[in-house]
Amino acid sequence: MKLEVKVNFDFGKMAQALPKAIDDYTKEYVKDSATQTKKNIDSSKDKFGRPLKIQYRDGQPLKLTGEMYNSIKQNKNSLSIKEYGYYHDQGLVKTVKGSSNTSNFISTSPENKNKIDDKFMQSVRKALRK
Repeated sequence: MKLEVKVNFDFGKMAQALPKAIDDYTKEYVKDSATQTKKNIDSSKDKFGRPLKIQYRDGQPLKLTGEMYNSIKQNKNSLSIKEYGYYHDQGLVKTVKGSSNTSNFISTSPENKNKIDDKFMQSVRKALRK
């Protein structure tokens, strides 16, 4: 009895294609994240659609001067934001009246996430084919 095994995939080909697929994924994720993060701030909602709980005497802290809001930009495959924007997103900012729960506003849209996830998986499947 002779056993014959055929392989219909190529990990070497996938290894060569994977860096580009990852780069494309991160670029698309970041591009939409810059837009969606501003939409979240404008609507005062976090990435889950819940209202941002803000206790601040002079208005919305995420747009008060516009400096942090205007700093949200795509830089190739990374999101750029003023450093204190990160602290706001993590819920680490305290105000005179107490906590400023402005966390979880940095995000991509669920539609974009699904679209780029599907595109990434298609790239991986294509790269695996012999």
